[in-house]
Amino acid sequence: MLGAVCTAVATSLLTAGQASYVAAGGADATLVFTQGSHWGFAFALALAVIGFACALRIKVKKRANVGTGEVAAADAAARAAAKASAANVATGDGSSPRDAAKSGARA
Repeated sequence: MLGAVCTAVATSLLTAGQASYVAAGGADATLVFTQGSHWGFAFALALAVIGFACALRIKVKKRANVGTGEVAAADAAARAAAKASAANVATGDGSSPRDAAKSGARA
């Protein structure tokens, strides 16, 4: 949606730049288009600068021990515990995920 709006604005600026050049007394067709293009490209440059500034403000949450395998192991253990808990609820055996992990049982 935003791409369509920006394209419409850039096209409007192209037309406005052409009209501005013609109103100033310019008659050369090549220069009319060139002046309009300058306005459209200036708009695109302004959007790029704004987008770059916004990108620099994005904060990324850092995870501890990324790349050491500890995070992946912890995630796998959490998934296994959740799976075991879901199996216990489904079967109604009442054992905890910790009991299942200790016994080595797989859900």
